[in-house]
Amino acid sequence: MVATRGTRLAALALAPRLAGMAELVQITDKVHLARGHAVNWVLVTDDTGVLLIDAGYPGDRAEVLASLNKLGYTPGDVRAIVLTHAHIDHLGSAIWFAREHSTPVYCHAEEVGHAKREYRENASFSMLRCAAGGPVWRSGVFTCFAAAA
Repeated sequence: MVATRGTRLAALALAPRLAGMAELVQITDKVHLARGHAVNWVLVTDDTGVLLIDAGYPGDRAEVLASLNKLGYTPGDVRAIVLTHAHIDHLGSAIWFAREHSTPVYCHAEEVGHAKREYRENASFSMLRCAAGGPVWRSGVFTCFAAAA
């Protein structure tokens, strides 16, 4: 197969994620999206530090720390973490921040029990199946495409 300019550019764009580094995408002057291998997180910065929205899997900690470092921050600069929901791919590194740096972690009241692991709510394999052909593997995670209504 001959590599075209498009495939070379795509390979370059994926290289940081394949090498275990999150790609940092600037959304605004103060908002950056970190695109990890399988999950994303958002860093909102100001003069007081960083607000981290979601924190990846527990194994993503090095990537989360590297994304902070790329912006000139340290783990101690994270003032709070907000979880969009309490699945392990969103709260993993938050556990470390809370233990090591006493970083407050916030989530919706209905997610508190889930975040504390009093119960677990995750998609089962059967839930991932859908009428439009079942699960599809993409970028390291299962995604399910439902038929358009």
